[in-house]
Amino acid sequence: MKNSILKKVTRLCIALSLLFTTTSYGQLTITDTGNCLNHVLHASITGTLPTGTGITADDAYSGLFPIGFTFNFYGTNYTQLVIGSNGVLNFDATLAGAYCPWSITAQLLGNANMRNAICGPWCDILISAGGSITRTSTGVAPNRKFAVTWCGTRMYSCTAEWTTTQIIIYETSNIIEVHTAHKTACAWNSGRAITGVHNAAGTVATVAPGRDWNPSWTVIAPPEAWRFTPAGPTYTVAPITYTPLPYATSAIYWYDSTTGAYLGTGPYLTVSPTVPTTYMAAALGCNDTTKAYIHVLPATAIGGIPNINNVTYTHPTECGKCDGTITLHGVNPHQVDTVFHSINGVAQPPYVDSAALDSTIVLDNLCGATYDWIYVKVGDCPSNQVGPITLVTPVLAISNVVVTHPTVCGKFDGSIKLFGLTPLKPVSVYYNNGTPHTVTGVVAGDSTFLITGLGAGNYTGIAATVGLCTANWPTVVLTDPPPYMPSFTLTTGLGCFGDTVYVTNTTTPAGYYSYWNYEYPSGSLDSTRLFHVYNTHQNPQPNKYTGSYVVALTYNTTNYHNPACAMTYTLPVTFDHHLVPSFTTDRDTVCAGEKVVFTNTTNSALPSNYFWQFGEGGTDNTASPTYENYNVGGHYTATLTATDELGCVESATQGMEIIELAARTNVSDTDVCLKEPMPLWVMAHFPNGNEYPVSYSWTQTPSGGNLTRYDIADPMFSGIGNYSLGATASTAPFEDHVNGCQVTMPVVIRSHPPLTITDLPNGPLSVKLGGSLQLSVGGGVYYYWSPADGTINNPNINNPIVTPTDSVTMYTVQVMNLWGCLATANILVYVDVETDQFVPSGFTPNGDGKNDVFRIVRLDAQKLVDFRVYNRWGECVFQTANKEVGWDGMWQNRPADIGTYTYQIIVALPNGLNKTYKGNVTLIR
Repeated sequence: MKNSILKKVTRLCIALSLLFTTTSYGQLTITDTGNCLNHVLHASITGTLPTGTGITADDAYSGLFPIGFTFNFYGTNYTQLVIGSNGVLNFDATLAGAYCPWSITAQLLGNANMRNAICGPWCDILISAGGSITRTSTGVAPNRKFAVTWCGTRMYSCTAEWTTTQIIIYETSNIIEVHTAHKTACAWNSGRAITGVHNAAGTVATVAPGRDWNPSWTVIAPPEAWRFTPAGPTYTVAPITYTPLPYATSAIYWYDSTTGAYLGTGPYLTVSPTVPTTYMAAALGCNDTTKAYIHVLPATAIGGIPNINNVTYTHPTECGKCDGTITLHGVNPHQVDTVFHSINGVAQPPYVDSAALDSTIVLDNLCGATYDWIYVKVGDCPSNQVGPITLVTPVLAISNVVVTHPTVCGKFDGSIKLFGLTPLKPVSVYYNNGTPHTVTGVVAGDSTFLITGLGAGNYTGIAATVGLCTANWPTVVLTDPPPYMPSFTLTTGLGCFGDTVYVTNTTTPAGYYSYWNYEYPSGSLDSTRLFHVYNTHQNPQPNKYTGSYVVALTYNTTNYHNPACAMTYTLPVTFDHHLVPSFTTDRDTVCAGEKVVFTNTTNSALPSNYFWQFGEGGTDNTASPTYENYNVGGHYTATLTATDELGCVESATQGMEIIELAARTNVSDTDVCLKEPMPLWVMAHFPNGNEYPVSYSWTQTPSGGNLTRYDIADPMFSGIGNYSLGATASTAPFEDHVNGCQVTMPVVIRSHPPLTITDLPNGPLSVKLGGSLQLSVGGGVYYYWSPADGTINNPNINNPIVTPTDSVTMYTVQVMNLWGCLATANILVYVDVETDQFVPSGFTPNGDGKNDVFRIVRLDAQKLVDFRVYNRWGECVFQTANKEVGWDGMWQNRPADIGTYTYQIIVALPNGLNKTYKGNVTLIR
């Protein structure tokens, strides 16, 4: 009821202000402080104390000015700003003292010349041509104001034209107002101007209607004002009454608004009009005057003290509806009445009304309650009080509920109909079926409301709200009919890469949701495929190409898989076209060259063909072949490949071990000359394949005990004569091979007596250094002498000539007879290396080319270590270690004296010792 009364008060106050009182918006106000017979009028100013901005240059921003409070502009808090000479406020602190753009070539939104700014209006002003720009702060926290006034500022290029405007920003509300008293259009810049706000990013702007850059516009008479109100990330704009801040120092001037008569100066004026009179208060501002008005009635028009002589009322027509009324009778019409009352003992705010021509005031839009202390006042004159009066609200109730169950399981076509509600009224119904729901609509003319689109379930907490009243109903249950039983048929198809089942859905009625499970119950659901491939070919043998499965069809009348609305029908499906190849052999380990019998034991559900691969390159296509070509040892894999009439291919394998045994001996057919037992050996080996343990045995013809053992690989042979031996190597017995695999190597030996070397010397031989001697032996046919050091003239005869150079040389001779019998002997030869015949006894260095140099002339097995010549005073006149160099008879670069000289020769002997030789030599010229 309070809201409806306040709305009525608002409407009435607007009407009265038009009829009786006009006041400026918050800057100059008039109140009547008198009583119903005497009126004392009081005028109050919210004004400015203007301060200069310091702007004197064209197109310039001021320095930074404090706002005086925190102002939020487009979501950012600011405490200071700059003032532009061209009618703008800007929150960009970096522009202090900078250039203020004048050019307007585009709309405000996105205009790079003016961002983070209030334009009020933005136009090209030439402040140096006249006018002023001032700023002011007024009020107390949290309702302070900051204002900037461009007073009579002249226009650039048209200095006879001028602009007067004021921008006000408000603390707390962050509201912006632009009050423009006068703004003309100059031909310069096409007369463009903008009133609006623009954010820092250039992405959001709000412009007063018709006040963007194009077309040009003016404000001459009357003045205009716009309010920009924050609304989330932007601003809204609306026109308001032109009420700029006047000067706070201005006097108050009173006038009769009708006659213009001056009535006095000051904040108070006492009046007692005899006729209805409108009074005006005026305060001076920039280039204009702020005015306020009040309408005062004479005492005779009031008609004395008001009186309520009767009260009538009506109750609210329905539950929750506030349409009750209380009518006060006997009140004088056309008076301004202030109505007082209480609701349920709580005093309500008074409101202003005026009695109608029938002398009644109606309190309407009343809810059910007790209303008391009801009276009216005209001015200071109260009426008598009436009350209490109780208004009663009807009760809302649900009288009955009728349900319609879903027609198909899971279908949402059930309904609940509520009876007994207020007809043709908006209704909101709440219910909970596991999830809270609210539906709205209008009650039908038969007082029912139908809730449709319902599925099966328990509907609890049903509550219908009409107006402010709610009616409840207990739980309602909706149930589903039983689901439909599905049916289908199936056929199968066999394949080598999976077996296929094909299904045909025969369910009635059709049209709902079918879900196939081809490996029921563990498989997944499929709503589209009418076939399925079973990977029977991936089953391990012997179950490959076989399988038993269950196909299930689940039929659901819901698309959200409600299990209560589904039925499942199943059919078995079985596949069996097994193909299990297998075979046996009469043996799987054989000696190389033996035959093997393969027996096919394949188990096949369908007729099949066979192909054999024996592993070493051989093949066969009979059912059970005998194979005789395992000639090379090794491990082979025999493979049987079976192919049935579907083309399915399967294989079976078995390993075959082929033992290939070979042997070699150190003797096969030989003549030998035995001085001592001769070693024999046989060595078994496996050229291909694995190796196995081997045993050995020997046979002999003629028989005899010529071998040390006959059951080992390496016996010793002795004896003279011709013999035929057999060396046999055998593996261990296996399967039907009692002797294993065997190989025998023949050995023929012709044994001769040993060779004896004849004619050997009885001891070591000797020879002078550089001399030769002949060596000679006998007893053989072939001879070979060593060492091969070049001292033997022919090493392949029995009697070579040797010229040894070392002090001791061992000569070795190898002798062989016709049967290859060998013998070796050694002959030791000593060399006598000592001699002193190295130099002549004199020389003649006279340049005739004969005996001119004293040199070493015989040095064979020895090595020169040092060669020196001394004069008779013991001075060394010559020295060398090179046997090719001698003394030419010169000393100190001149010929030496004729006479006898002493020499010293040091040589290294072949035995590693040094020996010194000394003597005399005669120099003759």
